[in-house]
Parts: sequence; structure tokens; C-alpha cells
Amino acid sequence: MSQTTVYEYFGCEGSSALKPSYRELVLVDGRASSGALAGQRRPSRAQSRPVASERPERLTLGQLALSLGVGVALVLALCMTFLSVSSGVASRQSSALVSIPATSVVVHDGDSVWSLAEAHPVEGYSTEEIVTWIESHNQLESATIQAGQTLDVPEASSAA
Repeated sequence: MSQTTVYEYFGCEGSSALKPSYRELVLVDGRASSGALAGQRRPSRAQSRPVASERPERLTLGQLALSLGVGVALVLALCMTFLSVSSGVASRQSSALVSIPATSVVVHDGDSVWSLAEAHPVEGYSTEEIVTWIESHNQLESATIQAGQTLDVPEASSAA
């Protein structure tokens, strides 16, 4: 065990605040072996004994199991809440998208599903949501469309 002694430690106690006292401060490093530093004095038995309040408290097996169970239950509850909220939002959005009135357009050279969605915006919906609506409403298996094709698109002035 290595030990460091500091002699220039200033301290005051109670009513002796007007009269400074210098005490010896001993720092003990418990990681080094006791014979590692030759020539240093060994700490007294009172100094080398660990104090009960300094010992780390360890959880019992029951406390550990309870903590683990509470943590798992909390994670599961958060996951279930997220899934129920996200499925509710998705169902509200899909039911609102179904109610959008449609109009037919003929696809021209250079048109894409994205450009059609941008040309026919619906208030409250993103272009990506309108692309999904066009694809599902026209039973498109991909976003590839051809000139001359007739597609249903949302009416640009509609609002859900």
C-alpha cells in the first residue's frame, strides 16, 4: 500500500477558527502492494481498516431480479405505447387519404408520380403521402409511368 503524507494542510475547528492549526493528512492508495514502497512507514491498524460506510453496497439476488423485471416491464410498456400510437396515426391518415376526391390526368413525356403529386398538392399532406395515394389509388406496382397513361390524382384544391 502506498501512502502520501501532506504536512501543509490548513484546518480550523469550532471556536479555534481564529487560530489556524496544521494537521497531517495521509492519503492511502490501496492498489499498490504493501511491500512495494520500501522506506515508507506503514499506516496504523485504524487507518488501514476499511470503514463500513466506504464499502460498496451490493444488491441481493432478489433486488437484482426485481430491478431487472421492472426494467423489462418498462421497456415493454413503452414499446406497446409506441405501437398503439403509431398504428392509430396510420389508420387516421389512411382513412383521411381515402376521402380525397380524385380527378383524371393524362401522363405526358417527362412526368413522374412525384411530379404529379407536386402538381396536385393536398393541404395537410406531404408530397410523399400524395405519391403513396396515387400509387395505391391507381394500383401501380411501381412508380414507373408512361406517356399517354391515364391516372387518377387528387384534386389540387381539396382539403381533408
